[in-house]
Amino acid sequence: MNWADFRKELLTSEPQIAPPDLQVIVLPDVIFRVVRAAQREDASANEVGKIIDTDSSLTCDLLKYVNSSAMMLRHKAATASRATMLLGVKRTKLFVLSLASNRMMRNVKSPLILMKRFAVSSLERALFSKMVAGHLGMDEDLAFSAGLMQDLVLPALTADFASKYSELLELSEESQTDLAKLEQQELGWDHASVAARMMDSWGFPEDLVCCVFLHHQLDRILQDKLLYNTELLPVAMSGLLNDLFKQTPNGMQKLEQVWNDVLPAVSLPEQALVIYDQLQEMNPEFHGHQSLAEHLAVMIS
Repeated sequence: MNWADFRKELLTSEPQIAPPDLQVIVLPDVIFRVVRAAQREDASANEVGKIIDTDSSLTCDLLKYVNSSAMMLRHKAATASRATMLLGVKRTKLFVLSLASNRMMRNVKSPLILMKRFAVSSLERALFSKMVAGHLGMDEDLAFSAGLMQDLVLPALTADFASKYSELLELSEESQTDLAKLEQQELGWDHASVAARMMDSWGFPEDLVCCVFLHHQLDRILQDKLLYNTELLPVAMSGLLNDLFKQTPNGMQKLEQVWNDVLPAVSLPEQALVIYDQLQEMNPEFHGHQSLAEHLAVMIS
């Protein structure tokens, strides 16, 4: 897959309509320093780790992630340099980018979003996407980062266009239509394309930009053999999971159907329980979010 050409195709496939007055958030300097260092071929884990060490909050989150059971690493890390060594420079870069972006977006105050629930939902999607990618022999770290970042700009959009999004969410529920489709119809853009363009302006990796751009276009991915065999598939599958907006009405039912086609030999309920444990370990307070495991339990009972 030539991600660079595909990113260019996606970003030029529609008019570059940007939401008016949406404030473009600037990433902290430490993130750019990490990315610049990690992109060099001779970059060392120690060098990248030392840069991360200058931000205590970033270091804490990286260590929490590396030492979680979701990573299944034999050894534990006590420093950012050790964590970078265990993960590898590329994987660390992806994690730092996704973490920093989501941390900034969580600071946006939206009247339509409970940010603690939003954060839990984003993390569950990331863990689910990572798990599916692992079963399919794909890049788990790319899938995790894209799953975490897919709704990157929803807090800012729902803050700046609260009344419009209230209407769209009500219409989505009434008509059982995906939120992204209604955004395109009513606004000329959707949150996926907006996030992808913002990430592209920040210099994010092409594959990550493409995964976020297409995370609500599962049907297109399923119908294209080339796209089907990339990380686009697990990320788009994770986009069907419940969130507080229920962006895809009946998404869970569709997810079960797609799961049975893509991973017929793997039990979705069993994997849901694994993700539930990982989610609880990484974010103990669910704050009212109904997890995939809990949703399936209700459906089965």
